[in-house]
Amino acid sequence: MIGNDKLKDVISDYVNIGFVNIISNRDKIRNIERDDKMNIQGNTYKDCYYNNYKEFDWMFFFKVEEFISIDYKYNNIFEFLNDFNEYDGIEVQNRIYGDNGNLYYENKPVIERFRNNNNVVFSNYVKILLKCKNYNNNLLFNNNGIIKKGLHIKDYNNFTISKHYEGIPVYLDYYYTKSTEEYIKRNFIENYNINNKNKNNKHYSFNHLKKKYFKYNKVTKDKKRMFNLLKKKDNFVFQKYQNIIKEKAVISKEIINYYLNYKSNNTINNTTLIISMTSYPPRINGVFEIFISLLYQSANISSYQCFLTLAREEFINGEKDLPENLQKLINNGWVKLLWYHNILSHKKLIPVLQKYPENDILIVDDDIIRTYNFVEIFQKEHDKYPNYVICGIFLYIYDYKLNIHRLNGPKGEKCNKMSAVPDIIFQTGRPANGAGGVLYPKHTFTDKRFFNETLFMNLSPTSDESWQYTFNIIENRILKQTSTIIDFSVNFIEGSQKLKTSLYRINKKKYSVINENIINYFPEYKENSKNRQKKIIVSITSYKRRLKNLHLVLESIFKNKMKPSKVVLTLYKDDLPYLTDNLKYLIDNNMIELIIANNNLRSHLKYFEVMKKYREYAIITIDDDIIYSDDLIESLYNSYTVNPNCVHARRVHKIITKNKKVLEYKFWKKEYKKELNASFELFATNVGGTLYPPNILNISDDNIDNIKKCITADDIYLKYLENKRNIEVIWVPNKNLLGLKQLNDKETQKEALYKINTKGENLNDKCIQILNI
Repeated sequence: MIGNDKLKDVISDYVNIGFVNIISNRDKIRNIERDDKMNIQGNTYKDCYYNNYKEFDWMFFFKVEEFISIDYKYNNIFEFLNDFNEYDGIEVQNRIYGDNGNLYYENKPVIERFRNNNNVVFSNYVKILLKCKNYNNNLLFNNNGIIKKGLHIKDYNNFTISKHYEGIPVYLDYYYTKSTEEYIKRNFIENYNINNKNKNNKHYSFNHLKKKYFKYNKVTKDKKRMFNLLKKKDNFVFQKYQNIIKEKAVISKEIINYYLNYKSNNTINNTTLIISMTSYPPRINGVFEIFISLLYQSANISSYQCFLTLAREEFINGEKDLPENLQKLINNGWVKLLWYHNILSHKKLIPVLQKYPENDILIVDDDIIRTYNFVEIFQKEHDKYPNYVICGIFLYIYDYKLNIHRLNGPKGEKCNKMSAVPDIIFQTGRPANGAGGVLYPKHTFTDKRFFNETLFMNLSPTSDESWQYTFNIIENRILKQTSTIIDFSVNFIEGSQKLKTSLYRINKKKYSVINENIINYFPEYKENSKNRQKKIIVSITSYKRRLKNLHLVLESIFKNKMKPSKVVLTLYKDDLPYLTDNLKYLIDNNMIELIIANNNLRSHLKYFEVMKKYREYAIITIDDDIIYSDDLIESLYNSYTVNPNCVHARRVHKIITKNKKVLEYKFWKKEYKKELNASFELFATNVGGTLYPPNILNISDDNIDNIKKCITADDIYLKYLENKRNIEVIWVPNKNLLGLKQLNDKETQKEALYKINTKGENLNDKCIQILNI
């Protein structure tokens, strides 16, 4: 079941067509002891068996969270059972899966979420898949199903098990827990609360529950941290796990044999996702393993089709020059082979795009084995943002002069590894196309010059990614980072990057030349690049008592040397009657845009609604009682174009820690100016003006619950989001940290939030504790 779905809703369609019959014992099991409930369940199984055994050949009793898994050689359960007609039953052994490394519940079916062959414990516990016949009412049943009693049973329990699916054709899979979060909540928090009310209930110790959890689940630092933080705090707020996957892709022999021995039934239509790759002789031997990893995915195999495009000149004898195992994949239909002439890495996309112009295409490289969720991550992103170009990772950015920079920075610079910020939209960021994977929606490339072979082989012969990026900019496409980032560094085919013919090695020296070629040939590329970087909104909120002077703040923004794309004012609906004539004039003449908020999120409205509405814009937040200098926008913009994966602030504090704990706000170093690099220790204060790159916080209504926990401390909550999403802060040097002037209206300054947050109630420290910063 998913989310809040009820079982009856999930299976209603199957009930209506007669596939599922429901036997209800709800009235019997209410208000009785647990042991009696188990007996009633056994009696229910027994009644079901003796009332129905004449109509069926086999019967099996298992729970809704268990899944029967059969060997790949069987197409369905009926083929499997035919091999065991001579037996009265089959003992089905249990496998207990952990949580597949997830700290956090994901909204997808259980059987798709938690399938990890390296995170399983084999159990001696069995259930019996029973042949239907008259056993003279002497079968024993309990809540686990049928108990063996003198039956002729195929016993698999004595097999020695060493690897997944080795030797045994059937298992019953059970998922021990959906996530660390759920386990802690159900076994610790809920038990803790119950046992405080009822001292007679059994209460397991914290260490007992922790030990029990890690018996079945992989031990990681993050999981230990969750347990340890919980031990210290009753009001623990679960931080979302940083969505970066770094795991070694593992594929068993059984999986490989399946794709070698069985044919694909896939058909291609306009809804099929095309996964496209190219290769050449020095790397062709590793391609088979990569395709196996792309075939064995959490995504439905019928939803996508793998393609390999090769140059005839490089494989003189055609398919005969390919490795035998790769030939089998092609012959079985798992991989479609296209022959083309040699246009180097451009073969990755252009030939298949010409053949399937109405399909979405995901391009990948020929030297990286893919993890189990790779395809599904892209499919989900595309479903949510169907018109965006979805990128697995960004490695290069272009500054305002269109100079190219690697995102993890020149030597000595502190910057996020592989720009690991989920969801961010890079206006002038170039993805590592095949390495991280890029999904292009159909009709991404409509400019005919993109397909001009003479043109791209002259301007960008060795870099298909530069060519694709050029036309993304020319055609104003939005490029978005995936919500989950896969660190592919552990899954390279060994030695692939060391080849002298590797385009990665060749292009490191040629990117600047290629970039210069493109700038000189396409003036619209240069113009669009600069315009994209300047997609900046200045955002502000206010309330009824400060609206009378707000036009003075806005006038200082209009006087800035660099103009924003928009100025947006967000007001809570109840404050609309207090709009002044000056503000009405600005709104009516489209000088500012008004957003009306239905939720009174107070100071959080300076970013909340505008970030939801304008995801492709950088947002500069300002306060409603400061007159700003005319270099505000320009200074933030110049810093942003060089480091588009960081938050940029003109006024910052340094967070002070002791023994890895954040000290109270009063001990932080205020208006800190000594750190010029990006840092997690810097704390942006919006009063000075702060720039947030497009969609870097991925704001949605899901944020509201946590916002309400620190409703007066927007800066603290934003820092919480930054930490959670691996975002560093950069101080932008300037002479006016607090602007040119503060509007000292005595009436409004009495209730200024900074006084509530830093003095009096000291809400900053309370929010820091609640959000676990």
